[in-house]
Amino acid sequence: MGVTLYSLVTGSLPWNGSGSIGSVYAAARSENLKFPEKPAVSDDLRDLITRMLMKEPADRIILPEIKQHAWLTNRGAEPLPNEADNCRVPVTVTDEEVERVVTRVPKLDTLILIKTMLKQHSFQVSQRHACTRISYIYVTRKFIWEKKIKEINKKYYAIQ
Repeated sequence: MGVTLYSLVTGSLPWNGSGSIGSVYAAARSENLKFPEKPAVSDDLRDLITRMLMKEPADRIILPEIKQHAWLTNRGAEPLPNEADNCRVPVTVTDEEVERVVTRVPKLDTLILIKTMLKQHSFQVSQRHACTRISYIYVTRKFIWEKKIKEINKKYYAIQ
């Protein structure tokens, strides 16, 4: 998560190496974390990313601490809802609903990705992963509808 957040904020990787995966891994293990001058990164965000990217796993900030971090909560003024409040409404997703969500997959690699996600997250009915299932279904449906809208625009209105 730390590398992803760093990349979203700065537009680059925290360690580049010489381009190969091995050299990036070596740089991550040996080089100190540096932030570019631009864009400006607040002290709170810098602290969060730095703690997420600590070299020693035992020293890294853990998820419950991330959820309470000053940058994420606007210094405590906007705390995140706890998991019980965030997933208060019990949600059930049937196998039939999951089957109807994916009606057509444009590429083989997308199909493999979805199949892997289904295996890893095992979208069986349980409250614990209800939010994940709903998010997955929403994103999948949104992807399908956006693709259909593009096809309609292209076919009938010559809009790319």
